[in-house]
Amino acid sequence: MAEENTMRNRLIPLAMLRFFPAALAALAVAAVLYPACATARPLTEERLKAFEAYTVGDDQARDLVRPVDRPRFISVANASLVLERDEVVFVEEAPDGEVRIYPRLVLLRHEVVNIAGDEQFRCVTYCPFTGSLIGYIGRIEGDATSLGTTNQLLNSNRILYDRSTGARWPQILGQAIDGPVKGEFLQRFGLLWTTWERAREVYPDAQVLSRPRSGPNVNYSRDPYGSYRRSGTYYDTGGSYYPLLHTDTRVHPKTRVIGLADHGGSALAINKDAVKAATAVTLGFGLNPVAAFYDPQLDTVRTFAATVNDRPLHFELVDGVIRDTETHTQWNHHGVAVQGRLRETRLAPMPGMDCMWFAWKAFHNHTQYWDGETLYPY
Repeated sequence: MAEENTMRNRLIPLAMLRFFPAALAALAVAAVLYPACATARPLTEERLKAFEAYTVGDDQARDLVRPVDRPRFISVANASLVLERDEVVFVEEAPDGEVRIYPRLVLLRHEVVNIAGDEQFRCVTYCPFTGSLIGYIGRIEGDATSLGTTNQLLNSNRILYDRSTGARWPQILGQAIDGPVKGEFLQRFGLLWTTWERAREVYPDAQVLSRPRSGPNVNYSRDPYGSYRRSGTYYDTGGSYYPLLHTDTRVHPKTRVIGLADHGGSALAINKDAVKAATAVTLGFGLNPVAAFYDPQLDTVRTFAATVNDRPLHFELVDGVIRDTETHTQWNHHGVAVQGRLRETRLAPMPGMDCMWFAWKAFHNHTQYWDGETLYPY
């Protein structure tokens, strides 16, 4: 109880946050599923009013939680000098083949890492209050833009802003809720949640985000909100300390899910532990099925479009290997066909959001939920 009260004191005063300064075919399919800054159904005035009613904090000062705008990367060997083996890290498998690893404790303090490219930014975003992790392409109406943080939370989730138009974007939605691009979505890219021990083993040549030079008041070895390495902290007990637009207590609020949402309104939450138990599952999602595979090397979940040449496939575990029931092709957890009629075919990744259930539900009231046995229309 004492720890819960301490957590409540840490989370509620937003002003306190100032003290925590801040392969081509697959890409083509992903661009169709998540087009760059695409427009979906218009945001209704009713929904926008609800958003405002459930927003806490003010937007007078921005970047109090300071993004990493000039990230430096170091080798795995050098990073091993400061990272603990069971520390949570996030992995980005970039389109150019480069792999980048982001320590969670750095994102905890900064929430956004902006990586400049030739014509766009790649923005890695993480909100500790909702445990939500996703990457966004920083490009709006043809202009490259980085992302910053507001001093506002909606459904306990950080509201970001883009530095091109100034519009606000709730991190989980990735949709502008005001400004000249209101209603548009940022293009997503996926990130994998794992541990340092696993990541360095799988990606020995990766580049690792270095701790920024943020001054003596920033401790990158400590998490003021709890720990993912032990039970009984904010990350696995209780619920949200902020008001939520929608709730559903049939699932524990801190259950970790992979969230998928398309621009037509379909939403799906997949229980991560259930995928680990099943190894492979195919679920209905919008107009197309989605496949979720457990990756035993990283102890995480990967999601893919379960179609090849517009033909839906259904996957299951047979004698310890993943096979599709249509062609009996064997697949690995990277979504690559390794044996059978479709050999060397690659499934298109679908960028899922690693997230806490309560936060996903708060934004997606009509989401489906898969618990390992049943796909519920929650």
